[in-house]
Amino acid sequence: MDRKRQAPRLFLFGASALVAVALAVAGAAAAAGAATPKQDLPTARALSSELQYQIDDIDEDSEPIYAEQCAACHGADGEGGVGPAFTESTLTLPERVDLITEGRGGMPGFDATLTADQIAAMASFLDTFVAQEIYRQQCAPCHGADGEGGIGPGLQQSNLTDAEALDIIGQGQGAMPAFGPTLTADQLAAVTDFTVGLRSIEAIGEQVYVEQCAPCHGLEGEGGVGTNLQTSVLPRQELSTLITEGRGGMPAFAATLGPEEIEGVADYVAGLRAATEEPSAAEAGAELFSQHCAACHGADGSGGTGPSLTESDLSFSEMVLLVAEGRGPMPRFSETLSGDEIQAVATYTAGLEPAEIAQPEPAGAELYSQQCAGCHAADGSGGVGPSLQTAALSNEELLALVSDGAGSMPGFAATLTDDEIQALIAYVRESLVVEVEEGAAGPTGQELFEAECAPCHGVQGEGGIGPSLRESDLSVNHVISQIFGGHGPEMPAFEGELDSGQVQAVAQYVLSLRDVAQPDEGGGVGLFVIVAVIVGAVVVISAGLAWLRTQKRDRSDSDVQV
Repeated sequence: MDRKRQAPRLFLFGASALVAVALAVAGAAAAAGAATPKQDLPTARALSSELQYQIDDIDEDSEPIYAEQCAACHGADGEGGVGPAFTESTLTLPERVDLITEGRGGMPGFDATLTADQIAAMASFLDTFVAQEIYRQQCAPCHGADGEGGIGPGLQQSNLTDAEALDIIGQGQGAMPAFGPTLTADQLAAVTDFTVGLRSIEAIGEQVYVEQCAPCHGLEGEGGVGTNLQTSVLPRQELSTLITEGRGGMPAFAATLGPEEIEGVADYVAGLRAATEEPSAAEAGAELFSQHCAACHGADGSGGTGPSLTESDLSFSEMVLLVAEGRGPMPRFSETLSGDEIQAVATYTAGLEPAEIAQPEPAGAELYSQQCAGCHAADGSGGVGPSLQTAALSNEELLALVSDGAGSMPGFAATLTDDEIQALIAYVRESLVVEVEEGAAGPTGQELFEAECAPCHGVQGEGGIGPSLRESDLSVNHVISQIFGGHGPEMPAFEGELDSGQVQAVAQYVLSLRDVAQPDEGGGVGLFVIVAVIVGAVVVISAGLAWLRTQKRDRSDSDVQV
């Protein structure tokens, strides 16, 4: 009898415990979701201050040491082999120092064969592999493989300081995205050093001259505390020696400038001198012609009061004689010009040719070149902006797009008149759009995505082998860059496999996936299970209470009968 009475109580106790556990799980899940505070991203400059080693301090022997000790396992360019690739390394510099010193797994420690300075230099040297790969993927599509420029400005002539370059790469500027959120502090420092290293020797020389030499010699080499460099007669090689060793009151720069910087500034100084050299005979003749002849023969020699000189059949000696002695109403110049000056005028007139009558370009073509070609390419084949050769927009749609802009494309209603916008649309329609035969249109962005991307990222971009694309906050430029250059060891580069227009189409489709309604994943399923458990427990308790009421009623009926 006691067991029968205890059974319902045990049943109720177990059901209540189940409800308590379910509520505890739900509370823990909610707490976990709220326990991840948003962290502010430090600036690129603050990140760089944490570095313990600087790439500028790399020992010049690091490269041969790497070739001898490391390349056999990690590859000549750090691409990996028996050992892992360095191009994707996220180890910090101190971590690399520890790894090289102590070794790990099958990799031996080098503390017995390399000095501490060599190990530190090697750890920094490995950053060059990371920087090259980051630049290839993220920077080269805009700035060119060698920094020669393209959609983005050229880096070879950049005069930014290292700190300025680091800030721009970390925080972005204009249309260039910020890389601080996606790169580590070490990666930011490495890619900054790599881009600064792309500067040409001319740019390096100019920067060094402005910083180190101009205070004494003047910005144009005109002299000041130091000597006038425009009139210097030192041979080019002696300039290098002078800068290296110094002379008189001028200090030696061997301790503060590297060989490349010394050669660069020597070239720059030599260029200052060349800029003030005597003009050529033709240049001198042009100046004399402007002063003495243009009034009658025209500024371009096409004629005026005097005959045209652009189609003259006089020989050089005959022209010299004519200038010297004159003819008819033309005065003689032997009394006002020297023999060399007369020959210079004859040299200049001999080079005059009939002026070509330039055909004015259509207004739309000029506007397109100024406003649109930088993004859509001169022939409309596409670049940062999509290809216009296959544009299927109506004139009304083009008008709205050019006037109001869309996405990263600005509107031009505030800078162009209505007539200019119409001329621009007409040029795009008539000169750039390539007619596509019916049925010959290429695959859409969705079709390309399903063929090339869905196997890794899922048909709806929900993720799989590759990450989900629905929650990505990458800009369209970032997406294009990663499609062109690949990303990490898993995602291949599609440069050469997809053309510019196809890459644009895929990128736009990827961005459209962010608007797709996303099913509950992970947390949604867990919440469903918790709710189901609670509902089940309530049902069980209700059933138990009903059973108890039935038992009580049965006992009451029995008592009455007795």
